[in-house]
Amino acid sequence: MKFLFTISAAAFLVSCNSNPRSVSVSADSTTARTVFFDKAGMDTTVSPGDNFYNYANGNWVKSAVIPDDQTGWGGFYTLYEDNLKKLKGILEEASRSNAAKGSLEQKTGDYYTAGMDTVAIEAKGATPLNEMLAKIDAVKDYKELMKLVADNNAAGWSDIIGFGVGADEKNSKMNIAVFSQSALSLPEKGYYSKTDSASMAAKAAMVKYATKLFSLTGTDSASAAKQALGILALETEIAKSHRTPVETRDPQKNYNKISVADLNTQQPNINWAGYFLAMNVNADSVNVQQPGYYTALDKLLAARPVETWKSKLKFDYISANAFSLSKNFVDARFEMNRVLFGQKKQSERWKKMVQSADNGLGELLGQLYVKKYFTGKAKTRMDELVKNLQKAFEVRIKRSEWMSDSTKLRAVSKLNAFLQKIGYPSKWKNYDDVTIDRSDYFTSLQSIRKHNK
Repeated sequence: MKFLFTISAAAFLVSCNSNPRSVSVSADSTTARTVFFDKAGMDTTVSPGDNFYNYANGNWVKSAVIPDDQTGWGGFYTLYEDNLKKLKGILEEASRSNAAKGSLEQKTGDYYTAGMDTVAIEAKGATPLNEMLAKIDAVKDYKELMKLVADNNAAGWSDIIGFGVGADEKNSKMNIAVFSQSALSLPEKGYYSKTDSASMAAKAAMVKYATKLFSLTGTDSASAAKQALGILALETEIAKSHRTPVETRDPQKNYNKISVADLNTQQPNINWAGYFLAMNVNADSVNVQQPGYYTALDKLLAARPVETWKSKLKFDYISANAFSLSKNFVDARFEMNRVLFGQKKQSERWKKMVQSADNGLGELLGQLYVKKYFTGKAKTRMDELVKNLQKAFEVRIKRSEWMSDSTKLRAVSKLNAFLQKIGYPSKWKNYDDVTIDRSDYFTSLQSIRKHNK
């Protein structure tokens, strides 16, 4: 499925429409902008009172074309594409820098180089997967399976258990461990039960994809197809326990605080104690956002053959790493995504690697980015602008006639509590535990995943 994205008239018209009169400037530039509002995408033949959306975006919607390597298009897409080019230049420069080991230039540049070395990646084929696949093969029962799941989650590869940490929504001064539904390969539960053509095509594509991945890792075609069908059947059962996308937007339903002791008692097959130990989580209570999933998982672990679970774990692991392997894996993954999202052709390799570096080494790459495109001078200027806005707002609050004095005091107090984050942080994240080898993309990626877990 592909999408054209349009946003509010002001933001959309400024960012989306090309106009030779418009001048793009950096924060440090003194070049005067001559056009602030580009109306080329508007359809002024439409009355805004009748259809404001078409009035604001009509001409753009009529003429816009989704590029073949994209699943959607709009103003922020064009901004993102421009930024990718800037990041590419930074990474290429870092890769040529011969920087000292451990420096941010070395880590970002060598990671990009490793990912762009398709000759080395092709030569290794499926070999990087062997260690984990052997561990999965050695699993004898669901208890060992869940121990491996916990260990893998601690190492940066999450499967079956959807874990994160965030602010407690009923006590924002505290963080809480959060568990969400997981274990589906297709986007949401409806794909597994619906019989429309799109859903059926997605299920067929998933089976084909899993069969292909198993075949590429040495499984004979008959066994590969059988395992793939077994995974679809298992995930169809799992999907029954999932909430719909609409249901997962309900913050009240998503808040289900439970003590760890009760969790262990209610779902012993998951072995929560072992999971928390592996993840180094020390908590007396957690929020299980979709408890129905974990209740079902606890039962399915014992009810379904361990070999089926092992097949699923293998498929998930191979699929999660397919983009970092040889071309046949990359192509298989793309074909699956093409059916789901409508992308007609793969993005260029450099784009994939820029995105991978940005996602994995964001604040290392970010330091190089701001040095070139958002200097300290620019940050100071923007910090001052925001402070002036706060001062002006405080004056307006104090002059307000409809607020009582006590309300004004509280309003100003809230205003002064505003946490200003402009451009980049005052303290950057530390990546000392990340090891990057410019000759080994796969191993470097695993090091990044462990850091970002």
